[in-house]
Amino acid sequence: MTDTATTSLGPQEIPDATNPIAKVAMHPGTPMYIRSDGTVDKAQSNASSTATVMGIAKGTMVAGDRGFAVYAGPLELTTAEWDAITGGSGGLTPGTTYYLDDSAAGKFRTSNGATQCGVAMSSTVLFVQIGPNTVSS
Repeated sequence: MTDTATTSLGPQEIPDATNPIAKVAMHPGTPMYIRSDGTVDKAQSNASSTATVMGIAKGTMVAGDRGFAVYAGPLELTTAEWDAITGGSGGLTPGTTYYLDDSAAGKFRTSNGATQCGVAMSSTVLFVQIGPNTVSS
């Protein structure tokens, strides 16, 4: 049986990539990349091998277990969950674009970066819109 989701475009097939196996424990909102062994880990834009974001953790992920990833569209978390990812206070800033951080794995920054992760729709909702990885080293 194929898993499906209903979007404004109608039913959409959900690929296996939305239910990846975590290499390490991750908090909700963590940007992830796919490792060579097929597991996912915290993405970081300091190297091309870790800067290609495959999705954002939808909930807490336990090392060795499957979790859920959002690769496009809205992702709603609490302001405290977003604060843990952005290092900010009060959640996301509406209208702000969030990028993959280059100094801390699994975090966002608001200054223009190598990989766009999404745009805040409110203090609790990020519209996941993953941009291309432009890290060259």
